[in-house]
Amino acid sequence: MNVLRSVEINMLRGSVPLIIQPLRPRGNGWQRWDMSMITAELRARAYAIERWYNRAHEVQVLSAIENVSGEGPDRHEYHISISGLKYLSPKPHRCSDSLARWVLKQFEFTDSTEDNHVPNGLIRNYWRPVAQNQSPVCHCVETEPKIVEDKGDYVWRP
Repeated sequence: MNVLRSVEINMLRGSVPLIIQPLRPRGNGWQRWDMSMITAELRARAYAIERWYNRAHEVQVLSAIENVSGEGPDRHEYHISISGLKYLSPKPHRCSDSLARWVLKQFEFTDSTEDNHVPNGLIRNYWRPVAQNQSPVCHCVETEPKIVEDKGDYVWRP
């Protein structure tokens, strides 16, 4: 994203309320958490981003709306990043597929596509276009070879 576009987005954030918000959890036990750990790069890429934590399940979630560039025109997608995080620990860990599925239900995001591109990644990434009539931008799920870790519990693509 170029600098001018990033400035436009940040101006919009401060003066105009967003019509479409990041997805939020529907169940109990969630608290919105401090955003200070979010990198400047991620803040610039996301139109809106929120950080959620569930202490009972020791899981943190970043819920965002991002501008995604792909093979066609740029567009917006919901992005949910899920990682395990023990309370007050500075380091996240990879959560199981079953815990990630529970989180997706909590955020009503079960129709998303998991798409990870980090070897030995600690974060599970799920995507879905904001516009219901669009298919996901990244076609790597169908075209790129998959690398399987944790006895099939985690899949990523180069």
